[in-house]
Amino acid sequence: MTAELDTMSNTSKIALDNVIIAEFEKLNTKKFVNSGILNYLYVNNNNYEVWCEPHELSYDKDWNWLMKVVDKINTMDNYKFSVNIHYHFTTVTNNFTLMDIIDENTDHDTKSSCYNAVVEFIKKYNNKNNG
Repeated sequence: MTAELDTMSNTSKIALDNVIIAEFEKLNTKKFVNSGILNYLYVNNNNYEVWCEPHELSYDKDWNWLMKVVDKINTMDNYKFSVNIHYHFTTVTNNFTLMDIIDENTDHDTKSSCYNAVVEFIKKYNNKNNG
């Protein structure tokens, strides 16, 4: 039972983190009448549009989704930040101070460390700019 709860809470955390990323990307949203659930419009690299419910957002699973966010971070605020991806290790650096503001290491894989670093960066960025 505890393992099931851990899986459910981890799934909920990932869905919430994916929503944080979608809102950071300023994806268009729409509430569909049938479900009443807020959906996010994701446009892939081929300009194919797909409406996603929060549990369908794939930043944690798909490099293409994640790299669009990495590109945004790398170019925002006059190239102030850079996401540096290494094997199982990702940092986000303030290019003006040359200080790492996120330092994410994981035993899992490179994509997980990058995803976690992106989520932590967005949370810090939003907190600083909205708080």
